[in-house]
Amino acid sequence: MEIRILERRENPLVGREEIRFQILHPGEATPSRQAVKDQLASLLGGGGDLLVILRLRTHQGSCNTLGLAHLYRSPDRLKKFAPKHLLQRGVKEEKAEGEKGGEG
Repeated sequence: MEIRILERRENPLVGREEIRFQILHPGEATPSRQAVKDQLASLLGGGGDLLVILRLRTHQGSCNTLGLAHLYRSPDRLKKFAPKHLLQRGVKEEKAEGEKGGEG
């Protein structure tokens, strides 16, 4: 998997950087959001905790995926402006590991 950054745009009003990127993954399935997030964070030189992958689009039968990510400057900005459903995905995964069963 190879990630190429197509555009980086600063959004000072919201306190984030908006990143458009392309992923080349010949002979492989579309990579998971977590794999993309980890590699993109290391490519940008920052922590993945303030990075949100908003979109991954792959055309059927293609090994080319286009994506959009936001890199926030602070945790406060992340909580205020990031889509809540994307933030809750990580929380649900963490809870699922720690919980034992249903409550009744």
